[in-house]
This record gives sequence, structure tokens and C-alpha cells, in this order.
Amino acid sequence: LEVAGPCVRLGETCDEALARAQRLFFLNHHQDLSTFLLADVGALKYARYQLLRTRPVFATRDCLLKYEEACKTHDKLVELLEKGASDEAWDLVQPFMHSHAYYGHLGPDTLQPQSNARSAGAEPLSAASCSAAENDQHLEDVPKSRTSLSYLNRYTSEYVHARIVGKGVALLEQRRDYREAVRVLRGLLLSDYCQAKRGCWWIRLSLDLKWLGDKEGSIRAAEAGVRDPTVAWGELVALQRRVVNLAKPPLRWKKPPYADAVMQAPSQVVIEGRPLNREVGKKSRFVGLDDEVCTVEDLALQHYAQMEHGGWRGIHCEGSIFRTLYGLLFWDIIFAPVPDVFLHPFQTCPMDYGTRAFAEARCQLIDVRLEELRHGQASAIISSCWEVHHGELCSGVNWNLLSLEDICDVASSLGGSGLASICSLFAWGTTGGSGLPDLLLWRDDVGETAEVRAKLVEVKGPRDTLSEDQRAWLTALDMAGLCVEVCKVHEPARHAKRG
Repeated sequence: LEVAGPCVRLGETCDEALARAQRLFFLNHHQDLSTFLLADVGALKYARYQLLRTRPVFATRDCLLKYEEACKTHDKLVELLEKGASDEAWDLVQPFMHSHAYYGHLGPDTLQPQSNARSAGAEPLSAASCSAAENDQHLEDVPKSRTSLSYLNRYTSEYVHARIVGKGVALLEQRRDYREAVRVLRGLLLSDYCQAKRGCWWIRLSLDLKWLGDKEGSIRAAEAGVRDPTVAWGELVALQRRVVNLAKPPLRWKKPPYADAVMQAPSQVVIEGRPLNREVGKKSRFVGLDDEVCTVEDLALQHYAQMEHGGWRGIHCEGSIFRTLYGLLFWDIIFAPVPDVFLHPFQTCPMDYGTRAFAEARCQLIDVRLEELRHGQASAIISSCWEVHHGELCSGVNWNLLSLEDICDVASSLGGSGLASICSLFAWGTTGGSGLPDLLLWRDDVGETAEVRAKLVEVKGPRDTLSEDQRAWLTALDMAGLCVEVCKVHEPARHAKRG
């Protein structure tokens, strides 16, 4: 105290009021008053955009208090689940599972299907299962009634409650109470919240119905999920693959039209590595071609860099290069003046970023930009953005990832059509945010065609398998005409000790 001088300690009430004021301004938990200082001294550079607010995020003070209370409950639930305290977690979540909003109206008697609900040509169902199965056909229509400001639902207590109930479904499944899990999942799919979770809920509903022995209900749930326009791309492919696997006679006599595309296995390259560890659950380490310790991704990069394997230049990016490309190519669209998406001057993206609402509000701008990319204007757009906005914060953009020259080379190597397809998936918020290939390889082929080529590679260690999100991206990129493959790193067999 002799050095610091007089100190003042805020009372608990003042501290809570200040914290609430920060949350109201920033609408998140990771920014605080220091953001103003960092921006003033130039440590953080935010993009410039217009603030066009037409409505408050919280209609009343009561709405804010309910939202804060719901967030506290959700955080407590997450903490209990991380500690493995499933019994305590169940006690916490149970009141929400039985609330009127998500549980009381879930029975088939309260949701009457329309006369044309069943798919044309479907096999007849028993009277007991028909109503529930037809209900699932209607759950896909719920998101169509959402307003253009649906992305602000995340700041409602109901949205947080839906997340709590979603975690409660996992607890029901742990208890093998699949019938109750099905009822709750149908209620969640009827709600107007957690759009990003709908694909997961459709998959869980289909799986739980199969556990109950209702194969027809299981395939109908998966088919309804495929038709749900809000389902993210990775979960959509998972649902399509599930339909194909279940669609066997007598349940279905025809293959769905997407069967061949989603079930096609990507091309695979197998390389042999010199392992340093063979432990399950730990990341594999190998001796690289340069005799240095490396990861599976580094080993794959060394393999592809050899002239006999293509002489590729490459980067281990796991999607960061694609997010950077998208941000640079769509910068002016991301920060376009749209009402109620920029609420304070310290945002790195609009409030509707990563949702379908983003594209719906800017569809004409997006269509024009995609056409420009198809006509080979990517390098010019990137260079212009780099010159004007370099160093400014934008969600997903890493200015230090590659030089401007290399980023333009990458964009050219992907080709206009492929780049437009990737950006379209990002713009419409259907990517799910994960699953992009580990490696991006590119090179200039000096020959008669002088063609710039790119290859996208998912690297798998000896004990790894492809996730549904990874399968989805490999399928999407392949359909866009890009070269994709899986590089499997193989461990040589252990030799038995002699003696």
C-alpha cells in the first residue's frame, strides 16, 4: 500500500452492475472495458461499419434477468458434466425436461399431421407408429417460420433452456431411457431455437428410434432431417448416409438420388512412417524424412513435397486458409450496412455471421461475388482488400498465415468454380464450422497447359478414422471439382523379440 497508495474496492453490487453493463454493451463474456483502451492505443484494429439498430436485444429488464439466470444454470450444468457428476447434472436439468415449453406438448395426440404428410409411395405404417412418424415429417417445417432476426434468439432464456434440454437428452440416453429421449427431441425440433443443433437432434432422434425397434420411424426421422434446410452440411451428409444405410427392402425399394455421391469413398494414399509412440489416445509422433521428430501432418507434407510424389507446396491449415480466403473475398459483404447486425464498434463479424440469416439478408451481393469468383477475379479482390484492410480484425482472417503472393497463388490454384463453391458453403452457414481437410497443397505445373493445380488432403494416423464432418467436406469439395484424398500413415508391424 505504501507503493500503490490508497486503493478502493468495489462492493459486490457495484461489481455486478459493471459486469452487467459490459455484457449489455458487448453481448459476450470475453470483451470488457479494456477493449476501449486497446482500440484507442492501436493494439486492436477493428473494421469500420455502420451501426444500424432498429430494436433492442432484450425487450425488457425481466428478459435480461431471465437470460442471465439461464446462463448461470447452463454454466453450472457444463461444469457438472465435465466433472462426470451425471447424477447431480440430472437433478439440475430435470425441471427443464418437464417444462411445458419443451415437454408438455410432445405427445402425438397434440400434433396432428396434415393429410399429405406421408411421403409418396411409402409403405403403410401401423396405427401405433403412424402418428409419431408423420409428426417427424412436420418438424422440418418449423424453421421456415423464423423471422429475419432469429439470430438474436441466442440472447433469450428459451434458447439457453433449449441447450440445457439438449444436454439432458444425452443424460436420458446414458440411462437408456430412449422413449423419453425421443419425446424430448421431438419437442426440441418443434421449438424455434438452437438452429445449429437441429442436425444433431435429427441424428439422435433417428438413432433412438432404432434403439426402440422402430426402423420405419428411424428412417423417416433421417429423411425429414435431410429435408430440413437449416441442417449444417456435415450433419446433412451424416443423415443422408444414414438414410442410405437404412433404406433397404422392405422399408424402401429405391435408392435415394444422393446415394452414390455420399457413399463414395474418397481416394486414399498410404505412406509408411517410423513411429516414436504407439499409444492409443495420444497423438502419434514419427521420425520424419529429415530424421527429425514430426506429426502425421508434417510427415504427409514431406511426402508430397518429394518430386516423385508431385513436388507440392503445402500448408497444414485445418481450414484456416479457407476461412482467411473467405474473409478476404467477402470482406465488403461481411461488413455491409445491414440493420441490427452491428450493435457496437468492436465486432469482428456481424451478429448473423455463420447463420442462414446472413446470406438471406445479402443474397444479391453474394450472388454477384460468386459470379466474379467464377470469372477469375479472386486475386484482384484479395489484393484490393489486403491493401485497404490489412491488420484489421475479421472473424476467421489470419493476416500472418501466408504472404499476399502465396494467398493469391492458392486462390488461383483452387480455380474460380471451386473457390466459389467453398465460399457459398461458408456464406450460407451450412458448414458446421469443422471438418475441413488438414492440408492444402498447390503447385504450378510447367508444361503444355501450364495449369495451376491444388489438392486437399485429410491426414489420418494409424488409429484414426474419418468423422462425418470430414466426410461431408471431402464430398462437397469433390463435387466442386477439386482434387481431394485421404493420406493414411501406416505403422510397420512390430517384430517379435527373439531369445
